[in-house]
Order: sequence, then structure tokens, then C-alpha cells
Amino acid sequence: MNKSRSFLIGAFLVVSLFQLLFIYRIVHNYNVLLNKGETYLFQLQMNDPSDVFRGKYLQLRFKNNTYLKTDSLQLKPGQTLWVKIIKDAHGFTKIERVYYVKPKNLKGVIKAKTGYMRPSGNGQEIKIVFPFRKYYLNENRTRELESLPRPSVSNDKDNYVGVKVWNGKAVIEYLVLNGKQIGD
Repeated sequence: MNKSRSFLIGAFLVVSLFQLLFIYRIVHNYNVLLNKGETYLFQLQMNDPSDVFRGKYLQLRFKNNTYLKTDSLQLKPGQTLWVKIIKDAHGFTKIERVYYVKPKNLKGVIKAKTGYMRPSGNGQEIKIVFPFRKYYLNENRTRELESLPRPSVSNDKDNYVGVKVWNGKAVIEYLVLNGKQIGD
């Protein structure tokens, strides 16, 4: 009885250690991304739903999230792509190029997926689905957000999200609505 109890305690400690290391790795990678990443600004078009299980969040829709593909390679919705982004003259993000395989230089590159695809001019327009599509709000700050006037479609330069990009990964750093920063 004593050996089996010792074995269970040992197994419990090993499993607990692996769980802690897993959580530590996630938090560490997130912090490295925030510290080393370069900030890119994505212009928004928005919708603000509420989910009973996850709480209040903003469904982010990006203004410049399509790419005109002119090659003959066939893509499927949901396929992984590597998107090279650059900053335009106003400091906002635009898609420069799409890679079908992971490039060696990941500066300004985000791993994303394909959305809808439709014929357009001399090629095919592809919607890029970025990995950061929802911005979860602190429940205590939702009243502050609700008191803001609805973001104006005509004034998109005041509605954007700051995203840190590093080594093919991306995370939302902050959100700006009507020129006012939301979040911490």
C-alpha cells in the first residue's frame, strides 16, 4: 500500500510539473512576442457581439485583409499561408505578399489562413483570416466602451488595433476606437 501511494504522489508531482512548465512556456512566449515584436496598425470594421460562455468581446474585421493572387496555384479555404505585411504612408498595415510555405525571414510575417476566394480582374482575390479576430474586454470596462459613440465608418483612421508581430506570430497589444485607446 505504501509503494502505490508513493507512486501516485510521484506521478501527481510529475504531471503537475509538466502542467506548470506548459503554462510557463505559453506566458513566456507571449511576453517575448510583446517585448521583441514590432507593432503594426490594422484598420478596423467592427461588430460587437457577446458570448454567454466567453463574455463580452469585439469581433474584429480588418479593412485591408485581401490579397490579389495572380499565380495558378489552387488554394482551399482554411489553408495556411504566411502573410508579409508592411506599413503604408499613413502607418497602417497592408499586405505586401503571400507565401505558401514558411519563409526563412519572418520579419513582418504572420501565419494566417485563407478565407473566401473569388475571381477578380487578372487573378483571384483571397480573404486573409488573421489569427487575432476577437478582442476580449474586461467586464468592468464594458460600460466605458458602451458610452463611446459607435465607431464611424467614414473615419476609419481613428479605429484600429495595434498588433505585435514577431517570428511569424502575432498578438493584439491595444485597441483604438474613435481615437481613444481601449484596454490596458
